[in-house]
Amino acid sequence: MIGGSIKPQLISTEEAVRSFLAKEVAFDVNVPKMKGCSSCAGVLSDFNGVKLAHVVYQVDGKNIIYIYQASMNDAMDGTTIGLPADVRDEIKKTDWYVRDLADHTTLVMWRYKNTLCSAISGMDKDAMIALLTDKEMKE
Repeated sequence: MIGGSIKPQLISTEEAVRSFLAKEVAFDVNVPKMKGCSSCAGVLSDFNGVKLAHVVYQVDGKNIIYIYQASMNDAMDGTTIGLPADVRDEIKKTDWYVRDLADHTTLVMWRYKNTLCSAISGMDKDAMIALLTDKEMKE
């Protein structure tokens, strides 16, 4: 979506994007309301026969948060979607995995019901985690 290789199918409110995505996948879609969100977009895709949901937020007019969502079972069994063993182990233990990447990008992965959510952004790690864990966010 950011680079133009995936085109949004719906740009709307968080609830409208969640409803649109949830109709086509077999897992719970997580599209929380985020403070400072000026745009929310969603798209569905298929990877090796597995349906995926993608959500992109623009926050505070400049920060982009991309969230990739897949069935937790598909992600953890490793046959269709690959996760390194250390990532799977950390998610099994704590339901979270956080990593600062070399190019000032933050990766946050977490369990949401029966869904693996993977968010990536150029935001500062602490700011991104605070936004994703904000108790005032509404699903």
